[in-house]
Amino acid sequence: MNDPKVSTSQPAVLPSAHVRFTREEYHRLRKDQLLTGQSIPWLLKATYFDRADFTPTLDLETREAVRRELSYIGNNLNQAARHLHSGMFDDYKAKFDEVYQTFLCLRSFLGIVAPKGTQSNHGNRKNSL
Repeated sequence: MNDPKVSTSQPAVLPSAHVRFTREEYHRLRKDQLLTGQSIPWLLKATYFDRADFTPTLDLETREAVRRELSYIGNNLNQAARHLHSGMFDDYKAKFDEVYQTFLCLRSFLGIVAPKGTQSNHGNRKNSL
């Protein structure tokens, strides 16, 4: 008796990604699946691949530098808020000036020049950021 030849070649395994959803996200997908009659993977792929390509306006190095600056600003704002909430109002202006100067630095890094007089005139609305 001859054994039938068993194919040892396996189908190519395509790359895949597994996504976790919140209950609300999953229920929304399930609702759309029932409305359209399409599968959830089809809905996700169609939504992503049928849109225009994403092209960032800044290069990676610049985006990382902006993120760092924003992180510094956020840290300074948190420190200023902590001082304000603790009742330490004496150094409010110094903290605010520090945060404001960091923000102006970020603006200049992005090529945005601050109007004259804004560095010392925080209350002037027409010069506000």
